[in-house]
Parts: sequence; structure tokens; C-alpha cells
Amino acid sequence: MNDPINPRILPSLAAAAACLVVQLPATTLEAQTWVPKGPAPGFGDFNTLIVEPDSPFGGALETVLAHPTNPNILWVGSVNGGIFRTDNATSLYPTWTAQTDGQPSLSISALERDPTDASHQTILAGIGNRSSFLSKGGALAGLLKTTNGGATWTQLHPSLINGRISGLAPRGSTVVAALDGPGTACNTLGVWRSINGGNNFTQVSNGGGLPCGFTHDLASDPTDPMRLFVPVVRFGASDGLYRSTDTGGSWSEVGAGSAMDTALQSQPAEVQVAVGRAGGANANVFVAVCDQGELSGLFYSANAGSTWSSLDLPMTNESGTNFGLHPGGQCSIHLSIVADPLDHSVVYVGGDRQPSANEGGGAGSPFPNSLGATSFAGRLFKVDADRPTGQQATPITNCPSALAGCGGLRRTLNNTAPHADSREMVFDANGDLVQADDGGVYRHTDPNGSNGDWVSVIGNLSAIEAYDFSYDTVANILFSGNQDNGATEQMSSSSLSWFSARGGDGGDTTVGIDDPVVNQSTRYLSSQFLGGFQRRVYNLSNTLLSQTFPTFTPASGPQISPLFVTPVKINAADPSRGIAAGQNGIFESFDRFDSTTQIWTNPVNTDGFEPIAYGAASNVNALYLGVQNAVLVRLAGPPTAPTVTFPGFGVDTDEIRGVVMDPDIPTTAFAVDRNSVYFTNNAFAGWSNITGNLFTTINTGGGAINAVEYINQGGDRVVVGTDTGVFALASGASSWHRLGTGLPNALVFELEYDPENNLLAATTMGRGTWTLSLDSTCPWEQIFTNQTLNTAATNKAQANIYLGPNLTLNNATGITMQAGQVIAFDNGVTVNGTFSANLGSCP
Repeated sequence: MNDPINPRILPSLAAAAACLVVQLPATTLEAQTWVPKGPAPGFGDFNTLIVEPDSPFGGALETVLAHPTNPNILWVGSVNGGIFRTDNATSLYPTWTAQTDGQPSLSISALERDPTDASHQTILAGIGNRSSFLSKGGALAGLLKTTNGGATWTQLHPSLINGRISGLAPRGSTVVAALDGPGTACNTLGVWRSINGGNNFTQVSNGGGLPCGFTHDLASDPTDPMRLFVPVVRFGASDGLYRSTDTGGSWSEVGAGSAMDTALQSQPAEVQVAVGRAGGANANVFVAVCDQGELSGLFYSANAGSTWSSLDLPMTNESGTNFGLHPGGQCSIHLSIVADPLDHSVVYVGGDRQPSANEGGGAGSPFPNSLGATSFAGRLFKVDADRPTGQQATPITNCPSALAGCGGLRRTLNNTAPHADSREMVFDANGDLVQADDGGVYRHTDPNGSNGDWVSVIGNLSAIEAYDFSYDTVANILFSGNQDNGATEQMSSSSLSWFSARGGDGGDTTVGIDDPVVNQSTRYLSSQFLGGFQRRVYNLSNTLLSQTFPTFTPASGPQISPLFVTPVKINAADPSRGIAAGQNGIFESFDRFDSTTQIWTNPVNTDGFEPIAYGAASNVNALYLGVQNAVLVRLAGPPTAPTVTFPGFGVDTDEIRGVVMDPDIPTTAFAVDRNSVYFTNNAFAGWSNITGNLFTTINTGGGAINAVEYINQGGDRVVVGTDTGVFALASGASSWHRLGTGLPNALVFELEYDPENNLLAATTMGRGTWTLSLDSTCPWEQIFTNQTLNTAATNKAQANIYLGPNLTLNNATGITMQAGQVIAFDNGVTVNGTFSANLGSCP
């Protein structure tokens, strides 16, 4: 009776000798610490061409802030990873420190310094969902503030909670904020103002001369802290550009009737404003307008907005077709603009990506294009209002010589460009142009000349949005599919650095263990829409042995029609079998995706989730699939069709985001939607809602459930990944608890459990991948007969007590009964007068 016994099978022990099973509770794991695994950063970016040959990338950044006098100090606000600061930005490998991991949301949409603080230490940050991946993000938690350069941050008054912050202007006790949603209700739109440092806000829109509407930006005059500009769009004749000269107290429209005004009244999807340093009545203002995914208007005022002129739109010609700033059609998210600090007629604009040389329908190789670009890297231009019309826009990427699209100028020394998808640009204290995009942060060392290059400022930045990952337990390697940062693989089990195996947007991943032979593994990864889908075989030393490209050839039925992120899953018991879910249904393969058979015509739910559980040691055919608000269950082999079950009885269930089965007992399974956790122990006959106190435990102002995993050793528990952490419910327990410490409050999108190493791994949208060791110096389960343990006690521990059929528990000194059969051991326990134990604490 010295081996661990699973509490689920205790009823079968009726004939066993009287014994006491002690299961250490989930609370013993609360002190375990999550360990970051990267990417921090990734290398070999397919969407970047910079001076460094290893092309680093660090994840999507929405905003960047430069210290006004020290070029080494930068702050960045990431799309879903919070705020980072570096104090050595000009070094080859900057060191970044995460500053807001414990805040209620890591979705940073705005970052502004208070110019009234001469120490440059007061900064405000706005929360807003700006991810390129379906705008996914954390809770809309309003504003964060620091008065010590980011060493500590506090959440301001909740007046702006549930609004998406698009711009900020902190001015001492006065704080002005712009909101652009979500939704169209006026209470989540427009300009809001505080006169007590952000403790309370009053909506200015619908009064003070400012109509209600979407306010995509809030721009400040760097020479006059009281002068602000805000665009108002989407609601009719009152749309336009508004100016305040009293720090947002009152507003008046500028440029009415101009071409700029007409563009704003066309209900554009995005508007960005930049104000230069000309100052006073000559304040130079620039407005960029997006329509139909493309930059549709660029305007300039040399008199603080009173009159306006139209500027050339950036353009290059590829194979006879003109392409603007946004060949990828993503202007609503990827648009940046900044005025030159010295030349007041010059503005810089950034778009999404480079077009290929044959994108216009021409023949030949896709690259280089007319700028000399050799990849889908960043697309940025300088526009000079003083130049003749038709000659105002010139690229500031690539162009190592006067190529066809370069306007007769060299623009970089080494044909360099940053990552694609620009989001914000600023000038640092050295006069270098710093740009944030979906790959990280980059610097142009001579943006207004021809003797500079784009260089990385990424260093150890870790803000990757990984929506899917797998754990190769043969080589102990993690690999992931990431938003706009391709498919990446850990360089070694101890390395925070990963390398890029595929470019573009990463696809879903899966792995076959001991495949094709023992001590080898087969990893599957791709770009979006199963692009370049690869089957890569590795050995124990993480050496790539072979690489092939499965074709999904139909064995019967149609060819799979891929989704943007197509869920794929290798059978846990037979690595030659796999499931793939496309737009046109669910496909099963028996030869590692070389061929497939359609087994269901409806697709599983996606949006980056993978609601598939496939194969168990006792039943290789076991299959669970999340389809809309149902779970499809199949326990027999094909061609048996799955049975439709409804965890929420077809009424309360949202779309199923994750499913997992007990690998020992495949009739036992768990499923999650965004609001609930469900359990079944009979596969077809019904589900129970076990959400219980989960959201009370989360207690971070909102969030959702995204993933589920099951741990079936050392104390069974179901584990869920949420928008703000990982939580567990132990078998036989009634309360959820947070699992481990140190995990940032990023969106946990997927979980993987490694039973051999007793390790749980989690991937996040915004802070990369993390692992948690579930090992403990105390055993999770102990079984005792009539004996005395003389273990030295250090601290109190808690344990769940399971009594055999012939045991009773005397009311002895040193034990305290609690809810859920939890007993607190102190200095000794007596059972039937003969059993005593001193238990030490578990870390």
C-alpha cells in the first residue's frame, strides 16, 4: 500500500485493508513559480530586413515613447504584453524590463509623458484592444499612471473602464483622454477630461463645442501643452478636426469645407494626426485618413489647422500596378505618422507591408521589388510638402541605390527595413526615428538623409502574441504559431531565444511523440491558411532529421479548405493519425496528413482556439470536437459519425473553446466556453457545470476562459487558462485556485501538460510561453496503514483525506475539519487511536 492511488478509483478498494489516503491539496502549488521560456526574442524574421543578420523580432507594439533628453531611455506599450522600459536603447542588444505584468490588463493602446513634469517621470498609459488577431485583448481597464518612470504603476479611477483609449494628454492635474469604442454608444466614445489628476473624468463630447463620435487619435502640440487636436468621425455633418487651446476644456472645428474636412466626413476607418515643432500661429499639423484599408488622404496645415493642402500619397509601381502605403489593406490598424522635428514641412508615414514585384500580375520572381525589398518587410515614406506635387513622397526603407521606385535617391546603406505593420513613430533625443510595429521596435539612424540604416532595438523584448503552441517532450522543445511573427521553435530547452521556421502569421501546431520511432518526434507547423505546412522529424538532441510537406490529398471526399488558423491535432495514442479542421469540415488522416477523409461537414470553432481532443491509450479512436455550442463525441472507429452533445444543454453554452479527455478513461472529459467549465464522466449521457467560484477567484475585473488541460497524476485536477492567469480545480475539491505565481496577466491561449516531467506549459497572447513545474518535495498522495510517521514538521500543511471502507476518523487533537473534507494537520493526528503524523510543508 505504498504506491499512490487515484482517488477516482477508491470505491473499487472495498476489499482492501483499512488505509488512509492523504492527497496534498492544490494549495501546495500556489507558491510554485512560472518560468519564462520566450521567445525573448525570436530570430530569423522573414518579414524584416535589418543590418543584423539574425533579424530579431519581439512581438507587436502599439506605442513607443522616447525620453526627451536621454536617447537610451524608451518605453513601449505592447498590444497584449504590457509596458516595457529600456535604459540602454542605443546598445546593440538593449535590455527591456516588463513593468506592468501584474496590472489587470496588458493591452496597451496609448502611452504619453506629462510635459509639466520636469523630471520626465510621469507617464499615463491607456488600455485598448488593438491586436491584429481579431482585436483580442484583456479587460478594458481604463488608465494606468506612473510618477517614477514606470517603477510602479497604479490604475486610475474607473470612469474610463470599458472604453478603448485611443489618445492621451496628461497635463498635471488635467488629463484628457480620447475613446474610440467599443461599439457606437456615446458613453464609450469621444473626449473625456479630468481636472483632479485622473481621479474623476467628465465627458466633454456632446458639449463644449465637440460632438460625439469616434476619436481615433488625440494629438498634442509639442510647443504648447494647452493646444490639442482630435478628429471626430462616423456620425455625419459635424464630423471633422477639432482644436482646443485650453487643454480640452472647449473645442472648435478647424478646416471646415477643406479637402481634409471632406475626407473626415466620408466615415473613414482610421484617422491619425501629427503636430510638429513650428509652433504658434505657424503650427504644422498633418492628418492621415484611411478608407477601404488604404491610406486615402494625407493633408498639411502650416497655420495650426486653419487652412489645408493635400499631399501626395506614397506610391510605387510593381509590374504596371500602383501600390500605396497599404498593399495588405490593413490601414485601420497599421498606420503611423510623425512630424520631422527640424524640417516643418516634412512628415513620415508608415503602412503595412511591401508589395512583391509580381503582385500586380506580372511574371518573374516576387522579389526584389521596385525598392529593392527582398521580403514583405515594413513600408514607410517621407513626405515633403515643399516639394512639387508628384515628387513629395519618397521611401525611407530599402533603396540602397537610385532604383526605379526610390525617387532617384538612396535611402539606406544596406537595403534595410523594419518588420511589417507600422503602428507608431517618434523621434528620440538623438534625432533618430524610432518605430513600433508588429515585430517590435526599430530605429532609422538617418531618416532625412541617405547615410543611415534600420537597426533593431529589440534586445530581449518578449511580447510575442502566441495563439497556439506544442510541447515536444522528446527533445524538450516548445514551438508556437504567432500573430505576424510566424512559426517559431525554441533553440534549446534552456534558451529564451527562438528561431523562425515559417514567416507571415503562424499556423496551428501539433506534435507526434516517439514518431516515427521511439526517441524521435514529428513537429507540424505552417503559416496562415496551412501555408508551407511542414512535417519535421527531430531526435533527442533536437537535431532536424528530415522535413516533408504533407499534401492533405483526399482519400475520399473533398480537399480541405484551410482556415486562417487551421486547427490540427495528432492522435495522442497513434502519431500516424491526425485531425485537421477547415472551412468545409473536419478531416481525419491515417498517414500524417499525406491524405485525409472528411468525417464531418461543419468546422470546429477556431479564432485561434483548438477544441480538439484525439486519441487515448485505451481507445485510439476517442475524439472530442468543439463545434459551435456543442461537443461532438466519437468513441468508436470510423466510419462511425460523432454524436452531438451540449455541455450547456444547448441554451447557456457559448462557443466551445477547448476540450480535453482523461487519457486513462476517455469517457471522462472537460470542455470550456468563455464563461463556463463543463465535465462529463460518461461521454454521451450528459455534462455538469463545474465553474463554481472560478470567476470570483479570478477577481481581476473581467476576462474569459480560453483553454483547458487535465492533469491525471499526483492528484487529478482540471486546469484552465484565462485572460488573466491559470486556475485549477482538484478532484474532490469545491474551490478553484490560481496555479503558481509570477505569470503575467496576459491572455493564456493554450495549455500543455507533460506527464513524464510533471510540467505544465502555457502560451500567452502577448508575453510568450511559460512553464510550471508541478514537482514538490512532498508527495501529492500518500497512503498509510496503521503506522506512525516521524517526519519533522516545519509548517502546517493541508491535505484532502480519503477514508477506506473500514476506517473512521476520531475527533483527535491537532486536526480541524473544513469544507470539502479538508483537514489541517498541526503537530499530530490520531486515527483509530493508532495513527499519528507530523507533515512538513510543501513548497
